[in-house]
Amino acid sequence: MGFFKRNINENNKKRKLPATGNTRKGKFLQQKGKNERKFEDEEIPSDDDGEERSIDLNQSNEENLNEIEQTEENDTQYEDNQTLTFREAKKLVESIEVPSASQDLDDFEGITEPLESQQKRKEELKSVQAHQKIADSIKIDEKNSFSYRPHKLSPICVCFSHSGNFIVSCSKDGSIIKYDLKKRCRVGVLSSILSKNKNNLKLKCSHVANENLHRGRVLCCEISPNDQFLVTGGSDNLIKIWDFEKLVFIKDFDGHRGPVNSLRFRQKCDSIELFSASTDRSIIVWNMDEMGLMNRLYGHQDVIEQLDILQWPRVLSCGGMDKSCRLFKVIEESHLVFNGFTDCISIDCVALINEEHFISGSADGSLYIWSMSRKKPVFVKRKAHGFHSMPQIQNSNNEMDVDLMENLNTRKANKSVGEPRWICSVAALPYTDLVASGSSDGFLRLWRVGQDWKSLDQIAQFNMPGFINDIRFSYNGCYIVCAVGQEHKRGRWWTLKEAKNRIMVIYLQKDLEMREIGGGDESIELDEPNVGREEEKEMRE
Repeated sequence: MGFFKRNINENNKKRKLPATGNTRKGKFLQQKGKNERKFEDEEIPSDDDGEERSIDLNQSNEENLNEIEQTEENDTQYEDNQTLTFREAKKLVESIEVPSASQDLDDFEGITEPLESQQKRKEELKSVQAHQKIADSIKIDEKNSFSYRPHKLSPICVCFSHSGNFIVSCSKDGSIIKYDLKKRCRVGVLSSILSKNKNNLKLKCSHVANENLHRGRVLCCEISPNDQFLVTGGSDNLIKIWDFEKLVFIKDFDGHRGPVNSLRFRQKCDSIELFSASTDRSIIVWNMDEMGLMNRLYGHQDVIEQLDILQWPRVLSCGGMDKSCRLFKVIEESHLVFNGFTDCISIDCVALINEEHFISGSADGSLYIWSMSRKKPVFVKRKAHGFHSMPQIQNSNNEMDVDLMENLNTRKANKSVGEPRWICSVAALPYTDLVASGSSDGFLRLWRVGQDWKSLDQIAQFNMPGFINDIRFSYNGCYIVCAVGQEHKRGRWWTLKEAKNRIMVIYLQKDLEMREIGGGDESIELDEPNVGREEEKEMRE
């Protein structure tokens, strides 16, 4: 029978209680007495311990704040546009809030600045929205109108200085002519290497080194709003910057990969912004203060023919054979598309009437009025400049020729034969109801835009044989200048030998009392032509 031997000292020993938290490690500690426990409860931590605890609390608070800020930043990333705009508007209202009378005058002076800028912005918006009706009171004064012939080949582009004293024109022969409107004489010449070599033009008024000249045709020109810079674009893919007063070369802009077709400056802007369009289907925004590239705008599917811009940072362009006009919003980095009709063939010219409406001309002979709120035209004026001349058929005994002649005569009477004349150029006097158009029918036509934008009525016409390749209104509304040539500005499809390559200056006269019109740097009245001008000198190369 088995038995167990019992340890004698087992009953005399007391088990040690395990220490709290150390049972897994097998450590056992003795329990403390009541007095010792009371003494520990009555112990007060030292100052060092308090500082350490306060530091720990501060660190934890900072960590919590950082976490809250991070969560707010993450929330702002996923906010919708409505919440963002509401929060920004709330901050703006708090920043421009009018202080109480108890606050210091210094604080009040610091807060008035945004109020002044806001009031200035409201005044600008009011001036932009003003649309004046002057078309019915305008007449063409043929006595004070004149022309001069500075170019050997067809002129392509023309522009006014903002002072209204000078005209700059460029031509297919590569020459750039600066003309004094008051003295009626040529005061400056810039010629390309092509024109200098082939036409042997002598630079009498100004001399420019060969390396700074355009290599080929000069397709467009523009003058800055402060009359400081003259900008030209050519078939050599370059934009050249000149000093307008002395015609001294400054710099080249070489951002385009094709010929530069159009140049425009933004009006009434703090910084001088230049917009250029090219056959490479792109628009480039240039900063003239920094002399550098700011942005590139894409969207057109074909060659960009022309640009236009007023005060707002929105540039309008027409894309030729892609049959569309596009309004590029530079700040928003987006653009609106305005599609022409399928039978418009090509939209070749465009001009802004105001910030919300514009007019365009197409190769089917139609004038279109557009609104920024619609993708399709508001109004269409078909066959604005008529048809091409009918072919002359001599009398013949052949029955087929007789029948053909009779058929053509009947169709000519019905005005249903031949192709409509292309609209070569359009222009608008900004913020008024006066627009102009030119083609190859031998007339410059002035139109009145209806009050509801759904009508276009002819009010005057001026005899001008040839292709009217470009039209510009002066900034004070007194003159219209036209570039007239024997050939179309983009090609040599026709040649009108009876026409002359010249620059035509037309004076506009008002019947009613003088009233102010918008469009220049300041509100300017229509003036009478200057008395005592020098005799006109016709320039023949």
